[in-house]
Amino acid sequence: MVALIATTWQARPLLEVDPVGQFSRRLDSSRIRRLGALFHEVQDAEAVDDVLVNTGLAYLLSVAWRAFLDSDDVVEGVELHPAVETVARLLRADPDAGDLATLARAASLSSSHLSRIFKEQTGVSISWFRNQQRLQRFLRLYGTGRRTTALAAALEAGFGSYAQFYRVFRQQAGRSSSALRTAATDDDLNLGRDHR
Repeated sequence: MVALIATTWQARPLLEVDPVGQFSRRLDSSRIRRLGALFHEVQDAEAVDDVLVNTGLAYLLSVAWRAFLDSDDVVEGVELHPAVETVARLLRADPDAGDLATLARAASLSSSHLSRIFKEQTGVSISWFRNQQRLQRFLRLYGTGRRTTALAAALEAGFGSYAQFYRVFRQQAGRSSSALRTAATDDDLNLGRDHR
């Protein structure tokens, strides 16, 4: 979907994995309200028509990108503690990189201190971040559901059972796993947030 709308030179950064530049900007309240209303319309259409939802998501993405480009209010980045960077890097590479004690040793901090600063700086707990990484891995493995089953992809992604996967998917994606095929093709789960 991003590739379809990123046809102008201004939209090219949407195609890059790690684009250069400042990509955190504040939007004015009227734009935020409009985006919120559009998002709710698309969400309401989900039960009605997949084509309508996909078209709505493409439009929503275009409107959001335009709002971003029109904003001059750049939010400066936050310097992450080296321990937070280390743990995030380890979990991105392997969501099963170890329990909290193992991660704390790798970061040279106590478990409680690591948990506290990770949550302060990222806005999510280590376990939430770990599950985000597992869900992203699951979506890559599962694809459109033609290569493997949801259970096999969930287990390979690091979930201990389908029940655990279902609980985490529902918690983080905000919907049931019956929406997997749509989610895998639409990539609208909003799981990749780094909260920087």
